[in-house]
Amino acid sequence: MKNETIKISAIKSSTVDADGFEIPGTTIEKTIYAQVKSVGYGEYYEGLRAGIMASMIFKVNMVDFCLSETVGQITTHYKPTHIVYNGTTYKIVRQYKRGFGFLELTCEEIE
Repeated sequence: MKNETIKISAIKSSTVDADGFEIPGTTIEKTIYAQVKSVGYGEYYEGLRAGIMASMIFKVNMVDFCLSETVGQITTHYKPTHIVYNGTTYKIVRQYKRGFGFLELTCEEIE
């Protein structure tokens, strides 16, 4: 049951203005529903061996897990890289299909 709200986000790439100065990338974000669960014992220790400190798993609808921005007639799609849940920011370290139309996102907390 997807009853928790999370905020997914991605950073748009930086651009250069007319004078040649770099404009830093901005963040694009969206709030979606997710099922939230803690990482299990086995996943936690397997992740540590791979250098990942997995702490949460978010199960989301694949259709919702899409960030896009339309300017004029051009639509640009971005791959989400971070999740904010209950005031804590997580980095998405692994995503995989789970069932028809769902993704499970394994995340590690950003300190």
